[in-house]
Amino acid sequence: SSGAPASPPPVTMSTPSPLPTRDPRVLRVAVNERASALLFLALPQFIRTHENDLDVEVIVVPEAALRWQMLSAGRVDLACGTLDSFVLAAKRNDPGALLFEIAASKGLDALVARNAASLRDLKGKAIAVVGGEGGLRLLAYFLDSANMLLSHVRVVDADDVRDAVQLLRGERVDAAVLWSPYADAATKEMDVHVIARSSDTLPQPIDVCVVSHTALANRKSQVLKLMRSWFELERTVISNRLTGIELVSRYSGHPATEVADLLASVRLFTLDENQRIDTGTVGTEVGALQDFWRITDMPNNDGKVDAEHLVQLDLTRQIEPASASPRVNTSGHPEGHTPSAKFEEMPIEVDSTVPPSETSSSSASPDLEQKVTPDAPSDSSPSPH
Repeated sequence: SSGAPASPPPVTMSTPSPLPTRDPRVLRVAVNERASALLFLALPQFIRTHENDLDVEVIVVPEAALRWQMLSAGRVDLACGTLDSFVLAAKRNDPGALLFEIAASKGLDALVARNAASLRDLKGKAIAVVGGEGGLRLLAYFLDSANMLLSHVRVVDADDVRDAVQLLRGERVDAAVLWSPYADAATKEMDVHVIARSSDTLPQPIDVCVVSHTALANRKSQVLKLMRSWFELERTVISNRLTGIELVSRYSGHPATEVADLLASVRLFTLDENQRIDTGTVGTEVGALQDFWRITDMPNNDGKVDAEHLVQLDLTRQIEPASASPRVNTSGHPEGHTPSAKFEEMPIEVDSTVPPSETSSSSASPDLEQKVTPDAPSDSSPSPH
């Protein structure tokens, strides 16, 4: 046992399908199903109490690749996801520029497995990961701690965390890398246990908010208002936990106990911290992630993308003056930390032969059941730069 506190089953987040006709007066935001999405789900109602001239629509798009494609194609104006998935998408379809860092995991994400006492027992086994959202990198660090490589296991790519849960439930894989609180929920519902926690390794997954280049050029004032409201809501959650949780619960429509448990799994980055982020440091982190994706032989990820093109941090400095507090390391790993050189011994091949998981309501727990996903965008996405 890892000793980490057990988390309740995750919140079920719904989203309309198909998407309504694009309204140019509305800022549309696509989010993932990680904990910080709850604040975005509460944001439209919060904004209506502060900004009468700003309309925001938030939709949940679990699949990372689809979320970034929608941003690139102009179907949404902003999107949220892990920094890993954004960097991977940057070379594929140039979805936009990073506006601010939202939150980092507190270390409760986990590798769960059946019939394995240690990482070494997973050699040659099938492991489900949401690769584009950072699960593959977490797995690489887990294995490195046992002197193993990604090539020592059979990596099975899951569309999203719920797909990974279903693959594990259906015994199509032997283990899975799951976000908190999905990991602990799985240990309660299945005969699996935690092999490794993200607290045992670094870096932690980081969620970021990205704006499309078009919205940044043509709707900057609206984007700035959205950011101001986001940080006001976040400040309430951080400064007054009970009031903030009640507010997010009322505005998002999710029970306060579930909001509290989900938000307990992440550390939110404040406006002050974002204002003090050095663009060069972020550029270095982006470059390291690009190297990781290239080493792991992910498709459509050849060459480099200009980090300055991917990062737009100036808007945070227009909200309010930065305080005199010290710069906080928001990289998710210690200063000077670099991945093991063993990662250079890859590449790996992702197993695409595993049958798709069953997600019917008759076989899946309501708390882990996959909800409706927006229609896939057309092929009108711009080509990568």
